[in-house]
Amino acid sequence: MKRSPFLFLAAALLLASACTNPVEKTFGEVMAVHDSAMGHMLEIERMMKALEAEQKTLAADSAADPARAAAVQEAHQALKTGYDGMMTWMKKFRNPDARTPKGEAVAYLEQELVKVRKVQQDIDSGLRQARPLLPAGWDAAQP
Repeated sequence: MKRSPFLFLAAALLLASACTNPVEKTFGEVMAVHDSAMGHMLEIERMMKALEAEQKTLAADSAADPARAAAVQEAHQALKTGYDGMMTWMKKFRNPDARTPKGEAVAYLEQELVKVRKVQQDIDSGLRQARPLLPAGWDAAQP
């Protein structure tokens, strides 16, 4: 079966235009950071519950190490900051529609890229703080 060179050319042009569209490119970058950060949300929820349980245990123990109690509280707050930051960012984010001028859309998406990267940094920071405080054998995959 002979393929039409025009079909190949049309497909190549379509692919090239998608790759050079600055709005689509920037939107893709925003969504890549978002998707990466969202991959940790269930883990964060479970970590927060584990840290809340640890806070209750430490509060009930008069011999508990105050430094550990403070570290658990700080880690819980760091996780909450990242989690709440993602929820707020998602609520406010709007994908520019086709009527938005390209320059304006790219500028907006670049601002959103900065914001979602900050959210990702907050999430990563919370995870780094919380992981060492979780009990040995703790597994985020376990409910």
